[in-house]
Amino acid sequence: MRRKSLIRTLRQAAIPSFIVATLAIACLVPSSLYGQYTITTVAGNGTSVGPSGDGSQARIVAITPLGIAVDRLGNLYIADKGSANTNGPRPSAPRKVDTNGVITTIGCDGAPGLGVPPIPDSAPAHSVSCGNLTGITVDILGDVFITEGGGRDLDVITTSEIASIVTEQLNGPANIVGDSPNALFLADTGNCRIVEANISGALMPRAGRTGSCGFSGDGGKATAAQLNFPTGVAVDSFGNLYIADADNLRIRKVDTFGVITTVAGNGTGCNSGPNDTPIDNVPAVDSGVCPSSVAVDAAGNLYIADFNSGRIRKVDTSGTITTIAGGGTNGLGDGGPATSAQLQFPSDVVVDSSGKIYVSDSGNYRVRLLTSAAVIVKNLSISTSGFLFSRVTHLFTGTLLITNTGNQPTPGSLQLVFTDLAAGVSLERASGLFNGSPFITLPAATTLSPGQSVAVNVQFSDPADSRITFTPVVYSGSL
Repeated sequence: MRRKSLIRTLRQAAIPSFIVATLAIACLVPSSLYGQYTITTVAGNGTSVGPSGDGSQARIVAITPLGIAVDRLGNLYIADKGSANTNGPRPSAPRKVDTNGVITTIGCDGAPGLGVPPIPDSAPAHSVSCGNLTGITVDILGDVFITEGGGRDLDVITTSEIASIVTEQLNGPANIVGDSPNALFLADTGNCRIVEANISGALMPRAGRTGSCGFSGDGGKATAAQLNFPTGVAVDSFGNLYIADADNLRIRKVDTFGVITTVAGNGTGCNSGPNDTPIDNVPAVDSGVCPSSVAVDAAGNLYIADFNSGRIRKVDTSGTITTIAGGGTNGLGDGGPATSAQLQFPSDVVVDSSGKIYVSDSGNYRVRLLTSAAVIVKNLSISTSGFLFSRVTHLFTGTLLITNTGNQPTPGSLQLVFTDLAAGVSLERASGLFNGSPFITLPAATTLSPGQSVAVNVQFSDPADSRITFTPVVYSGSL
């Protein structure tokens, strides 16, 4: 892989203590390895049978995860189906994994052993049983909302109490999202619709016709369209809804005008490619999907839990679909490339504010985490300007301008790596070393839209007072 170097040669001068360098050279950053993820397990020991194990590390306890959620602090919430085995009974209950990896049950673990929904008035959260949990979300206040797929309920758990806020109007709800108590979106699966709920229990239809299951309506009003047992829902920062329309084998979108369209899936199933595998690297509407859930990140990329194929699929902002996890032959594959790992019947997928992707790997009785590998970001140009060299301090100071020359936003956390530095030259205030080369971590909020630039001030120490040579490379992910 050939890369142009930015070469600075400053020859010693007799008098001035500062030398101005005005040369600016653009460098295109190579694009190999773009878009890979590493997979690990954050909860579950691979078995559904066992006690709750509260207070233990989440990776060593039994869980049967269905819906999952992540709050703004990085705590993970799991709708655990539970276990009725007499050797280790565990109720269907919401579980929390804190940022130290410790798991606890936050409610629904009281007697009796079978569910007794609804809960008409608030009760101590640990005094009741909640039945068969399917979905979970958490709002900005830290209140947790759960759906009971075996019943018709939407419940809320506060710090110490639980109450049913919607009863008898839902039919086997499968999934819930939303970070505001007055804007909760539910996949009301048995009624073949998506509804919006608030803390008072009011429901507003957003897509589908109650009890009318099928496929129709693309290009028209979502509330006049048909859905077919939807199991997942997501909402982006603009208010667009995305629906895992499970039995229609499609992802549907409801825009802010209430118009519904198909954005992924062609209705033929997920294993329509060679050797019964999904078709990737094509427009998402030309590929088959078997969605159980859908998520959307801050940049507008979609993530699909492809239940039958055991994969997580990504639809980028250009509409192209790829596999980012699952479909491999390397067993669990923890610590390795996510596409080399095996997933079994992933039932939910969520993306946190930092871009980490959590997968409810139901068939493996685990929750998995996908993190961006340290990969080179494509379609960037880098130029330099305003460099000054002080013969007094031996510091070489200037600015690098990084510009997004592509048609998509830059992904994840960005790291600027300085390779090929001359011997004896060091980077001041470096964030660390990557393969022996110093790097700078750009601010967490740095995301470059097409055409946008960011200026990075850098300073090198050059004891030899001779020259600075480096090749800048931008990576995404943790180094």
